[in-house]
Amino acid sequence: MRVFMKKTAAVAVVGMLIVMGLFSAGARAETTKILALTGDDLTSADAEELILTFAVADKVAITRTADANFVVMAVVEYNEESGCEPSLVMTSADGVLTATFAARDNCSSEIDISQQWEITLGDCEPDTDITIRGDVLEGEIDLGGLPLRNLLISTPQSELDVDFSSPTKRSVASIDIHTTGCRKLTMSNIGNTDFETFELFAGGMNVDLDFRGAYGSNRHGVKIEGAANRFNIIVPADASQTVQSLITISSVSVGPLLQWNKRKRVNNAFIYSSSYEYENTITIDLATVYSSTRIFRK
Repeated sequence: MRVFMKKTAAVAVVGMLIVMGLFSAGARAETTKILALTGDDLTSADAEELILTFAVADKVAITRTADANFVVMAVVEYNEESGCEPSLVMTSADGVLTATFAARDNCSSEIDISQQWEITLGDCEPDTDITIRGDVLEGEIDLGGLPLRNLLISTPQSELDVDFSSPTKRSVASIDIHTTGCRKLTMSNIGNTDFETFELFAGGMNVDLDFRGAYGSNRHGVKIEGAANRFNIIVPADASQTVQSLITISSVSVGPLLQWNKRKRVNNAFIYSSSYEYENTITIDLATVYSSTRIFRK
């Protein structure tokens, strides 16, 4: 196993950041640190697979660019006196490059430890697994156009907007979202991933899921659990759907009603199925309690 240490050309990086507009007036934190994963790192590792972990904190913004000069560029604002210096550790073995961007190591709890992460994802070819986790996450995330294979987002407290603004380079095997105390979770263009399985466990306030996008002809499984105040779900009108309400301690409504058939199961849970058949099918299993769940075909 090889461990890579970052060597960054300061002038080139600063120039790139100015062009990208990542420096702004009135920066909140005392210190800014730049962490970069480049195409040269992939080449040095002979990487056929890429595993990215963002163990970030507080405010996070993840955006996309077509720039092929880097794979990940992270600009982190933090309080140097807190001892919470962000880090990037990369290891490689057997054609797999693992890169972990981490926050809050060796922190002092008596000093402001808040951080702000601005992450830009460039182009790359290896199949990519992404994990995003943190105690408190707030911000916007765009993962469109990546060779994304698996996605995991895990956080006890969150206010997130997640978008797949353009189709991913491959069908995503799994999307797993786990947030027990979300103030707000919005996910858009989920269909652009052509996912195989989508699992969400959410508690808290409001969850908005838009499953429209550039699907292939495939079968897609969705499982939604939790006790959020409200689940709003949009499914594409040009796909066949089956919605199974597995737990009935929840208000479930579907519409337009003329596009759905309904029948009752033996265990008194309801199954809704769309009135039209398409090659692209979505099956949604609901296990929501004390929630208002609304599903629309658009």
